[in-house]
Amino acid sequence: MKTQWDYTQLAKAYLKRPGYSEEVVDEAVRTAGLIEGGRVCDIGAGVGHLTVMFLDRGIEVTAVEPNDAMRGLGRERTAGKGGVTWVEAVAEDTGLAANSFDMVSFGSSFNVTDRPRAAAEAARL
Repeated sequence: MKTQWDYTQLAKAYLKRPGYSEEVVDEAVRTAGLIEGGRVCDIGAGVGHLTVMFLDRGIEVTAVEPNDAMRGLGRERTAGKGGVTWVEAVAEDTGLAANSFDMVSFGSSFNVTDRPRAAAEAARL
Protein backbone atom coordinates (compact mmCIF):
# COMPACT_ATOMS: atom_id res chain seq x y z
CA MET A 1 0.00 0.00 0.00
CA LYS A 2 1.43 3.39 -0.98
CA THR A 3 1.59 5.99 1.78
CA GLN A 4 3.33 9.35 2.08
CA TRP A 5 5.93 7.78 4.38
CA ASP A 6 7.73 4.78 2.85
CA TYR A 7 9.54 2.65 5.43
CA THR A 8 10.53 -0.14 3.04
CA GLN A 9 14.26 0.56 3.20
CA LEU A 10 14.13 0.96 7.00
CA ALA A 11 12.11 -2.16 7.83
CA LYS A 12 15.05 -4.41 8.78
CA ALA A 13 16.60 -1.64 10.87
CA TYR A 14 13.34 -1.39 12.84
CA LEU A 15 13.94 -4.93 14.10
CA LYS A 16 16.96 -3.55 15.98
CA ARG A 17 15.05 -0.72 17.64
CA PRO A 18 14.51 -1.13 21.37
CA GLY A 19 11.11 -2.27 22.54
CA TYR A 20 8.65 -0.18 24.48
CA SER A 21 8.76 0.14 28.25
CA GLU A 22 7.22 -2.88 29.98
CA GLU A 23 5.94 -0.58 32.74
CA VAL A 24 4.24 1.78 30.28
CA VAL A 25 2.59 -1.10 28.41
CA ASP A 26 1.43 -2.63 31.72
CA GLU A 27 -0.04 0.74 32.76
CA ALA A 28 -1.82 1.14 29.40
CA VAL A 29 -3.29 -2.36 29.78
CA ARG A 30 -4.41 -1.58 33.36
CA THR A 31 -5.84 1.81 32.42
CA ALA A 32 -7.81 0.31 29.52
CA GLY A 33 -9.08 -2.45 31.79
CA LEU A 34 -7.77 -5.11 29.43
CA ILE A 35 -7.89 -8.69 30.58
CA GLU A 36 -6.57 -11.84 28.97
CA GLY A 37 -8.47 -12.32 25.72
CA GLY A 38 -9.09 -8.57 25.36
CA ARG A 39 -8.83 -7.10 21.88
CA VAL A 40 -6.40 -4.38 20.77
CA CYS A 41 -6.05 -2.77 17.37
CA ASP A 42 -2.36 -1.82 17.02
CA ILE A 43 -2.29 0.81 14.27
CA GLY A 44 0.99 1.35 12.49
CA ALA A 45 2.24 -1.91 14.00
CA GLY A 46 5.45 -1.84 11.98
CA VAL A 47 7.56 -4.92 12.69
CA GLY A 48 5.49 -5.78 15.75
CA HIS A 49 7.28 -4.41 18.80
CA LEU A 50 4.10 -3.37 20.61
CA THR A 51 2.06 -6.17 19.04
CA VAL A 52 4.37 -8.77 20.60
CA MET A 53 4.11 -7.11 24.00
CA PHE A 54 0.31 -7.29 23.90
CA LEU A 55 0.40 -10.91 22.73
CA ASP A 56 2.75 -11.81 25.59
CA ARG A 57 0.06 -10.49 27.96
CA GLY A 58 -2.62 -12.75 26.46
CA ILE A 59 -4.28 -9.96 24.51
CA GLU A 60 -5.58 -10.57 20.98
CA VAL A 61 -4.19 -8.10 18.46
CA THR A 62 -5.23 -6.89 15.04
CA ALA A 63 -2.03 -5.34 13.73
CA VAL A 64 -2.65 -2.68 11.08
CA GLU A 65 0.37 -1.88 8.91
CA PRO A 66 0.31 -0.37 5.41
CA ASN A 67 3.94 -1.09 4.48
CA ASP A 68 4.53 -4.52 2.94
CA ALA A 69 8.11 -4.87 4.22
CA MET A 70 7.26 -3.85 7.77
CA ARG A 71 4.13 -6.02 7.84
CA GLY A 72 6.07 -8.99 6.44
CA LEU A 73 8.69 -8.76 9.18
CA GLY A 74 5.96 -8.32 11.78
CA ARG A 75 4.24 -11.46 10.54
CA GLU A 76 7.54 -13.36 10.78
CA ARG A 77 8.08 -12.09 14.33
CA THR A 78 4.64 -13.13 15.48
CA ALA A 79 4.40 -16.41 13.57
CA GLY A 80 3.35 -19.22 15.88
CA LYS A 81 2.27 -16.88 18.69
CA GLY A 82 -1.44 -17.04 17.91
CA GLY A 83 -3.95 -14.33 18.72
CA VAL A 84 -2.76 -11.95 16.01
CA THR A 85 -4.18 -10.90 12.66
CA TRP A 86 -2.20 -8.66 10.32
CA VAL A 87 -4.12 -6.21 8.12
CA GLU A 88 -2.92 -4.00 5.27
CA ALA A 89 -4.58 -0.63 5.90
CA VAL A 90 -3.92 2.93 7.02
CA ALA A 91 -4.82 4.59 10.32
CA GLU A 92 -7.41 6.85 8.76
CA ASP A 93 -9.35 4.01 7.12
CA THR A 94 -8.72 0.55 8.57
CA GLY A 95 -11.79 -1.08 7.05
CA LEU A 96 -12.35 -2.86 10.36
CA ALA A 97 -15.74 -3.20 12.04
CA ALA A 98 -16.86 -0.47 14.41
CA ASN A 99 -16.78 -1.12 18.17
CA SER A 100 -14.61 -4.23 17.70
CA PHE A 101 -11.79 -3.42 20.10
CA ASP A 102 -11.21 -2.72 23.77
CA MET A 103 -8.27 -0.44 22.97
CA VAL A 104 -6.54 1.13 19.98
CA SER A 105 -2.79 1.74 20.12
CA PHE A 106 -0.37 3.83 18.06
CA GLY A 107 3.11 2.82 19.25
CA SER A 108 5.07 5.39 17.28
CA SER A 109 2.89 5.91 14.24
CA PHE A 110 0.40 8.64 15.15
CA ASN A 111 2.85 11.34 14.04
CA VAL A 112 2.68 10.19 10.40
CA THR A 113 -1.12 10.12 10.20
CA ASP A 114 -3.75 12.69 9.40
CA ARG A 115 -4.33 13.05 13.15
CA PRO A 116 -7.97 14.17 13.20
CA ARG A 117 -8.96 11.38 10.78
CA ALA A 118 -6.86 8.76 12.60
CA ALA A 119 -8.34 9.77 15.96
CA ALA A 120 -11.86 9.54 14.52
CA GLU A 121 -11.11 6.08 13.15
CA ALA A 122 -9.68 4.99 16.51
CA ALA A 123 -12.82 6.24 18.30
CA ARG A 124 -14.98 4.34 15.79
CA LEU A 125 -13.06 1.14 16.44
